[in-house]
Amino acid sequence: TFFPTPFPTVSVEPTSVPTSAPTSAPTSASLTVGCLSIPGNGTSTFNLITGDVLCDGATGTCADFVSEVDALTDEGKSKMIKSIFGCNDKDPPQPVALQVAQKRFDKIKNDEGVTSALLAIAKEDTKLFTGSGTVVTKACNGSCCRGGIDCTVQPANGGVMTVSSGSCTESQACGRTRPNAIILDSCKGPSSCRELGAFSVQPAAGVEVGHSVIGPRACVGSLSCAFMGVHTFGDIRVEEGACDALEACANLAQKGIQGSTTTTPVVVSVFIGKNACQRNSACRRLHSSNTKIRGSVIIEDGACSGANTCYGLGLSISATNDIIVRAEVCTNLTAPCTNCARGPLCASADETYVIDNAADCPGPVPSACEVV
Repeated sequence: TFFPTPFPTVSVEPTSVPTSAPTSAPTSASLTVGCLSIPGNGTSTFNLITGDVLCDGATGTCADFVSEVDALTDEGKSKMIKSIFGCNDKDPPQPVALQVAQKRFDKIKNDEGVTSALLAIAKEDTKLFTGSGTVVTKACNGSCCRGGIDCTVQPANGGVMTVSSGSCTESQACGRTRPNAIILDSCKGPSSCRELGAFSVQPAAGVEVGHSVIGPRACVGSLSCAFMGVHTFGDIRVEEGACDALEACANLAQKGIQGSTTTTPVVVSVFIGKNACQRNSACRRLHSSNTKIRGSVIIEDGACSGANTCYGLGLSISATNDIIVRAEVCTNLTAPCTNCARGPLCASADETYVIDNAADCPGPVPSACEVV
């Protein structure tokens, strides 16, 4: 009988021990932030926060943003951007705690559309004002926030907003918005962006709410973007050239109240792409209801173009799936998608109702339901 030998018959050289320590992982990019004591005045005192806000790594959208902010030749413009994350709602504004600044920074740091828009505005002859509504209105000195209750945050004294010169230019524009809204050369017209992303009943303490960023050059016209995203908890983003006329995007994704005791709310987000929802009443009341709480919205670039296009799309208590309108779809040259998809949309809550051709309206039709 064969018995195996108790030891290996071939000698094995031991693995050599490395002579140098492994290279350490790259550190995260960071941005020194603070607060201008006079919003929009790049030469006023800039009070620094102890510690920097951090990206998630050394490369990527956030790291590029940090690099470009620090590289701005106009140091005052750099401070205006840094103040978005670092100012409180006092008069004059004071620096917030580092963890507050980090939370604000986290909301936008990886969103290339937002970071590039901020940099583009900073490179123009445009100022950025950050503080409470009252402080911002005073600092604008007529260049923005010119009408009654313009540039106020809901709840009163509940946070800050950032407004560029040329924004919120008529009565009640940007009035009673969600805290931390960023308005870039936008919201031009009576009541434009009024109660943007606001809550009539404030969220429970500790519940996170997404960013709301408008522009540049979006929501132009009386009541444009008014009451958009009311009672939603996710991000609200309207890109350049979108919602450009009377009542365009008004009441879009306006949802029902979830209450002040809800600690895990349903999160709804809104994204309106470049040059989408153009002309009077385009996208008005899209996917809205005073009782339903579900249903995010994505309107891609150039979609819903023409008067009344996409008006009332998804306007039904039973339409609760997310909705996407693909680029260049739902125009007056194709099919306007007015009052489209009113009723139960998809069999599964995990599916999205995707409108990519005229056959998906008036609907709803099962073939438009996809897992995306």
